[in-house]
Amino acid sequence: MTPDLIVDAVLAALVLGLASTAMFVASVRIAVGAFIALGAVVAVLWARLGAPDVALAEAVIGAGLTGALLLRHLGLADEGEGEGEGDTGRDGTREDARDGRRDGGVA
Repeated sequence: MTPDLIVDAVLAALVLGLASTAMFVASVRIAVGAFIALGAVVAVLWARLGAPDVALAEAVIGAGLTGALLLRHLGLADEGEGEGEGDTGRDGTREDARDGRRDGGVA
């Protein structure tokens, strides 16, 4: 077995493991972390295949931008937890989930 083949096998196992983790884990935080790591490993695979442009795009879009957006969403979701029931509409009013009335206040 050549060292290149060993590296490729390890990277392939990482891709399968990270993809499975991102899809089947119960924790959203762990799934997002696995997704970001998956994008980084796939970028390395593209570089090893001799496609540096695709590797760069995967690193920037797959691991970087999408990962940052997912992490930002997780942060916003954590801030909104436990603040009560209801949904904020486009006009800034809050609709109570229990009876559907609007209270006119900002959430």
